[in-house]
Amino acid sequence: SLQARYKGEEEIIPHIRQKIESQKISDETVIRFDKKAENTFDSEYDAYKFSKTGTYVSLWTIIGPVSYSINSLPFPEAEVEIPVGINIEESGTFKLSATKLQGLFNYQVYLMDKTTGMTVDLRTTPTIEFMAPKGMISDRFVIKVFNISTGVENPIAPESKFIVYS
Repeated sequence: SLQARYKGEEEIIPHIRQKIESQKISDETVIRFDKKAENTFDSEYDAYKFSKTGTYVSLWTIIGPVSYSINSLPFPEAEVEIPVGINIEESGTFKLSATKLQGLFNYQVYLMDKTTGMTVDLRTTPTIEFMAPKGMISDRFVIKVFNISTGVENPIAPESKFIVYS
């Protein structure tokens, strides 16, 4: 490439990095946004979550029937909800954190806990603590991403007829 590169210069990939922590171990998952990404699995951008069991804690995101360790999605026009799955080998207290929010300048990012009814803004409250029983849970946590730049109305031309004179 003939383009000049400078030390320390890197492409900013818009993403949310999540981490679940127990007293013993942690696991991570990534949701990234790309205009070329799709809502279905694409090996160019996504990675499956192969093993949800066998470790003390496990974390992934879900779109349809697919579990992802890296989930690439198109930027939402208005909003998107991304279910988060966890597997816990022993009941207890855990931390769920957004360890990195990068390149999502025009978006609000929330974590919703359907069990407690709590919703937090991950920019101001990146970590929550929660109690959970042993087992696989795929319907408790949801990441909600809202596009805050879509507040402008979309003008629609009236369907009236017009005549062009030449």
